[in-house]
Amino acid sequence: MNDWPAAQPLDTTRLFLKPLSVADAQEMSHVLGDTSLYRHIGGTPPTLQQLTERYTRQSLGHSPDGEQGWLNWIVRRQDTDRAVGFVQSPCFIPANPVAPKSPG
Repeated sequence: MNDWPAAQPLDTTRLFLKPLSVADAQEMSHVLGDTSLYRHIGGTPPTLQQLTERYTRQSLGHSPDGEQGWLNWIVRRQDTDRAVGFVQSPCFIPANPVAPKSPG
């Protein structure tokens, strides 16, 4: 199993990214509940149960077999702490990692 990195909190002037947790599902069900978000990408808003199940899997940071890794954050406003979206990033390990050259 690979040792995947864990999402860390990130801050900007207006926003902060908080590592995703299952507890975010309730608030995010409202954020993602606007059907106009799906006009161009297709699909429908996830239910609270679907988000809870998804966040349970995603908060681990890797697939059950450890072959795929990912980082997930909830984007929040600095001034209100209100969730406004999410960010996802896959992690990759090169198929043929290059060993560092020894000096000399």
